[in-house]
Amino acid sequence: MRAVIALLVIATLTVAPSSIAQAHSSLVVASPSSMQTVGGTIERLDLLFNDGVGQAEMTLEGPGGIVIEGIVEQLDDNWLRYSIEPLTVEGRYVLAYSFISADTDPVSSAYAFTYEAAAHEPIPITSSELNLPAEGPGIVFWVGSFLAVGALAIGGGLAAERVRKQRLARGTEEPVASPVD
Repeated sequence: MRAVIALLVIATLTVAPSSIAQAHSSLVVASPSSMQTVGGTIERLDLLFNDGVGQAEMTLEGPGGIVIEGIVEQLDDNWLRYSIEPLTVEGRYVLAYSFISADTDPVSSAYAFTYEAAAHEPIPITSSELNLPAEGPGIVFWVGSFLAVGALAIGGGLAAERVRKQRLARGTEEPVASPVD
């Protein structure tokens, strides 16, 4: 019985951290997106997350380290917009953002895109994307789950074998005869 309890504890310790790692809100789609080269009139940056966000702050840094002032708007529980004056200077821009996730933990990240006036405009985020399915569990969750299930299967087999041997030793179980060739 102690072996089964120990295996349950091991399985819990294996799966719990991977489940916790999946708990924070994460960016699902952005416009413009990370590493994208965009052009035309860029006067807003939209971010859509897989879960609700609150108390958001954003900073846009342009070429040469110039900070582009803007207004953070929360269009929906998981949709943020940074409204700015239209971009005119070509080069690399970095959008840094931070917020409080739905599970009340602080989250911060950043991504970069390039502005070239002649490039295509980014595809805007629409309200139809609000119902995108949330990202499924990541690789950490699946590896942790696989290890936990494997540990439970091995532990269950070992426990069953131990019980069988104890019964044989007490004489309460007849040994299984193997066929003779």
